Amino acid sequence: MKKTTLAIVILAAVAAPCVAAAEPPLPSFLPAYYAPAFRSGGEALTLVGQGETNGVTQYVYSTTDEGLALSVENIQGDKPKCDAVFNNILGYLNQLITSNKGAFVEITATDACAEVVATNAVQTIFTFILPSSVQIWTFSQAPTDRGHLTADFKTIRKWANRQRYEEALQAGNVSMGHWQECIHDYAKDLLGYGRKDDALVVLKNLLATAPFDYEAHLLLVENAPSSASASNSAKTVFKNAEDQDQVLKAAHFMGIEPRSIDTFPPLATNEAGLQVILIPLAPCNPWLLDEVAKVFDRITEVPVKVRRLNEAWSWGTPERIFRQRDIQGILVRLARQNIDFTGWTGDQYVQALTDAVKSEDALFRYWVRDLVEQVKKEPGQYFVDPYLDRLCATLKRCRSADNRTMYVGITEENIYSGDNNYVFSRGRTDHESPASIMSYHMMLSKTLHETYDSRQRLVERIAKELVPASLKQLGIPRSTDPTCPYSYSSGVDRLDQKTLTLSGEVKEALNKLRDPTTGELGSGN
Repeated sequence: MKKTTLAIVILAAVAAPCVAAAEPPLPSFLPAYYAPAFRSGGEALTLVGQGETNGVTQYVYSTTDEGLALSVENIQGDKPKCDAVFNNILGYLNQLITSNKGAFVEITATDACAEVVATNAVQTIFTFILPSSVQIWTFSQAPTDRGHLTADFKTIRKWANRQRYEEALQAGNVSMGHWQECIHDYAKDLLGYGRKDDALVVLKNLLATAPFDYEAHLLLVENAPSSASASNSAKTVFKNAEDQDQVLKAAHFMGIEPRSIDTFPPLATNEAGLQVILIPLAPCNPWLLDEVAKVFDRITEVPVKVRRLNEAWSWGTPERIFRQRDIQGILVRLARQNIDFTGWTGDQYVQALTDAVKSEDALFRYWVRDLVEQVKKEPGQYFVDPYLDRLCATLKRCRSADNRTMYVGITEENIYSGDNNYVFSRGRTDHESPASIMSYHMMLSKTLHETYDSRQRLVERIAKELVPASLKQLGIPRSTDPTCPYSYSSGVDRLDQKTLTLSGEVKEALNKLRDPTTGELGSGN
């Protein structure tokens, strides 16, 4: 749809005047549960016109005093068309807001809320993608009446989610899977209304097509604890979820003792032999570590012991804020010149971002505002080198003279070294106290915005990256086979390319080290 058409969609003239009624007829494309949106202060809105132009069906309503007008429009189409219409609407609103006043309030993959402030009117516009259509709700008021709507964005979105569920259920599994997040929200709304039985039906239908929705599994567990479905859901979460809190809830339901770093044995002195001592550094998900140890053993035939430090581990203040490198790039592009960011604080970055986008268009201002909110709540990134020095110094007091025993600290914190965006691991290979610190932060599905969690995928990623984090301490040269887990990986794509099978030369090097009389190899890289 062209933007010129969208101007007609949102600001269309009334096509056919209608007679006012006590209860106005709803738009033909809306189910009856939208009815509360067509009342204002106990008064039913009056239908003042309806029509169809260029494939857009429109109904226009007004209060008796004409202080509020509501236009509801519907555009039918398949998914590609609906996505294109939605993006065109965002583009049109961006132009409208930028040339007047206002702002985008919220934008998701399926919904948008915006306010346009003109000289003599304020328009509040809600847009929703549904399985086979796009809805546009436009409330128009005088500036003095601003904000008095018949229904707010969140309320209408709840009805839209119900409609999405009903249409997706009728369309089949593919549609149910596509609308998983909206259907999940609809189930939560039903629980909030006290309609538990209805919510459980929705959850069961959802999980049949989105079995990876572990929060939905836990909702079923919490609201139908005596059912066989609840037991199966708890087992599913316990086995498959990446998130520590989700696993803990499932474990509690199943009567399994909770895990924490403190449940692992402490570091012992004089460990010897070809082995890895894996040391959780909080924050670290303890449920992952035994599984990682098994996969690593399968890859290398080298045993892994999980041991905790005898003293508490703490991280200081992050040296980088969330997405600092991206933010620096944005600021340099907007300034059109290089900027020296040395010594900048988080507050300076936030203020610089806020100031830099004041003259930009409305969409860009929205995305930067959203980024600023993430900066305020998301954890930062740590320069790992001094923490590695501290770990090496701690281990020096307890390690034996057998350097075949490898020590690796593991954490969920995001780490970097030098000028890198991030590193999976950083190590020391000196003979006095070699060790590494590795992070799985950049392997998590939530960090990578992947479609679904997979603990098996995460565990295999960690186990594969544990190979270089440990074997480099033995001085084994890196493999040049890209499928070998001991080959270099510059990011998650490369990490996923690697298999669980060592190359022949790495296996041979490890086999030599299984005999303590063999001696040491050369320097790794």
